[in-house]
Formats: sequence, C-alpha cells, structure tokens
Amino acid sequence: MNISPEILEPDGEDTRSWIIYKVPNKLQEICPAAYTPQIVSIGPFHHGKSNLKAMEHYKDKYAKKFLERSFCNHIKREDLMNELKKEDGKLVERIKRSYEEDSFEPENEKKYWTDKIPMILQDAFFIFELFLRNHETQPPDREDDEKKKQREEKIKKYSGDYIWRTPWVKAAIKQDLILLENLLPFLFGKPCRKESSENKPLFKYSWQEKKQSVSEMKHIKHFTDLIRKFMCDKTVQYPKSSEALTHCLYSAKQLDNAGVMFGRPKDATYLASINTWPDVKDDDKCCQWWNGRGCCWLNGCCWINCLQLKIPQLKVQDNTECIFRNVMALEQFVYPDEPRICNYIFLLDQLIDTVEDVDLLVDKESLRIGLAPTRLWLPWLTNSATIL
Repeated sequence: MNISPEILEPDGEDTRSWIIYKVPNKLQEICPAAYTPQIVSIGPFHHGKSNLKAMEHYKDKYAKKFLERSFCNHIKREDLMNELKKEDGKLVERIKRSYEEDSFEPENEKKYWTDKIPMILQDAFFIFELFLRNHETQPPDREDDEKKKQREEKIKKYSGDYIWRTPWVKAAIKQDLILLENLLPFLFGKPCRKESSENKPLFKYSWQEKKQSVSEMKHIKHFTDLIRKFMCDKTVQYPKSSEALTHCLYSAKQLDNAGVMFGRPKDATYLASINTWPDVKDDDKCCQWWNGRGCCWLNGCCWINCLQLKIPQLKVQDNTECIFRNVMALEQFVYPDEPRICNYIFLLDQLIDTVEDVDLLVDKESLRIGLAPTRLWLPWLTNSATIL
C-alpha cells in the first residue's frame, strides 16, 4: 500500500514539507496501540487528550528545570519566544507545515496552535531535560573516580523524580517518543543549539548501541526517521524497480533442508543489511531480495546461487512491533520509493511461517527472542506485512 502526497492532495497543494502524519485507519485498526501514545503527548495530534493530561505537569516541571541549567541560566523563556517570533514566526510556521494538515482533530489543533510557541517550547524542553538526565545517570565506557562521583550525585538527585524512579513510565515515554503521530520535527532544536561541553549530549540518541551527534543528524527529520537511519545503510544505493513484490514459496526451514545455509554476519552495522554468498558487486547480477523480488535463488533474478544468507540479528522485545510498525508507516508516506524496512519485514514474513522457522533463525543467531513466547509475538510479523 503505497500512499503518495499527490493522492492525498488532489488539488495540487504542495505537501513536500509534510513529514509527520496520522496513521491511516486501515493500519490503526490492525494494531491501534502501536501508533497511540500511552502516557505523554508530543506535538499537536494527541495534545489535550484526557488520558495524557497527567504528564503535562511533569512536562512543565522538566521544561523549567532545563531552563535552570547553567548553560541556560542567562536565557529567559520570553527571549526564546521572541526568537521564534522573528521574521513573522517563520520557523514556527515551518514547524507547523511539517504536519499533515488534514489529520488534525479540530479540538487538538485549536488547543495546540492557538498558543503554539509556548507548547512547542514545553515539548522541546521536556525532551531535552529527559535526555540530559538519561545521559547524566548512564555509566560511560570509561569513568574515573571524579566522574563516577558526579554521576552518583545525579542519581541521588533524581531519585525522588517520579519518572526516573518508575521504570515502566520511563519505558512508556521512550516508546511514545518514536511514534509517527507523536513527534516534533528536528527543526524545534534550531534556536536552542549551542556547542558547549555540557550540552553536547543533548542531541545524541542511542538505538542498539549506536550514537549520532548533531553533525550526523543534519538530514534527520524526527525520531522515527532517526530509528530508520539506525536500521538501514542509506549509503547503499537502493535499486529502482517497477516489479511487484514476489512471494517466496519456501520458509526458512524448507530452504535449510534444501541446502541453503543461514547465518549471522560478524560485522553487521545495519539491521536491514542482509548479505548473500557468493557476493557479486554488480547490482544487475547480485542478490535482489531488497528490490522487492523475494528470494532470488527461487525467482531467478540473478545468475548466482545464493547458498548462504546472512541476516543481522534482530532482537525481538516487547516494543519491537511498535517500532517496526511506525517506521514502516513512515516509509509509506515519506519514502515510498525506498521502502527498505518494509521490504526487510516482507522478507522475514516470507522466511518465517512456523515456530520451527523461528527456532532455526534463533539457532543461527539471526533472531534473539526476549521474554515473550514465540507463539505470542509471531503473529505481528504477518500482520505487519499487511502494510505492504
């Protein structure tokens, strides 16, 4: 299901600035919890909803604490509001145009944008303070006695913080921050960025041991887009193809019985970087599963026999379904011609049909299952593939 702005806007209105969307009802009906914030609203789509109002107190508290930090103590909220109002509020209007306009629920749009600058700042400062507290309390790879003492003091300082002392709340907020409907564009940080030793970690975000700094995030649109960046290597050119997705006729277990060897690459950096052996560099001759053609050794799309299939390890956790669904929804709107993660899930759906297929990929270290039994999480893979 590829959705283009031209289809959504038949009158020809330019929608290229839209990067944050409401998930279509067709996808919402399959798994509404995967797209809906549990505890905190960010941005206008879910602002003011009754089940999220309790967190507004903590958002305001965090925003005030952020402005009390040493690198902000010379900044007043009024000054930042004036900064955003410069050039007739051009930056704020750019932020507003980042959202799919037809998706607003009238009451949310009115509440958020009527007093838009304070609400944008509160949401942004809440995220900044949340990330800084996380950075200050996480042990680094190397730590001398002085830094360890400072970190322990921060942990003690935040011990009475409801968010910080309640693990399920932290986990819920972390998940809410990557939902496609619950985002601020990275434009929100423009008037607040300063290069000082204290706030350098402010714009760092980690996903499976990866970290990105400000300079590396130049073209990132928002957190969901950042998660996608961590999953796939955009330096590898995505081949163009007009062919429809081809279904694989055999599962991982059946292919294993036929002699195809599965494995985990030792130096995999990106989740969606699946390699075959023998490796052929010519795009016209090498494996083309990622071009939406399914398993190439079955469909004859390349002349080599892909006797080995090396799949980077996917760590399946409680939030895995939510993460993939939101990244896939993003691709349908923003990257319809480059659906790398959609095709990755499509391939897994072709390979995994039964618990035996899962057991094989776990044994080959291409899958790592968390606490949830396989029979409970396996259905989401098939349901996720319905997005395509």
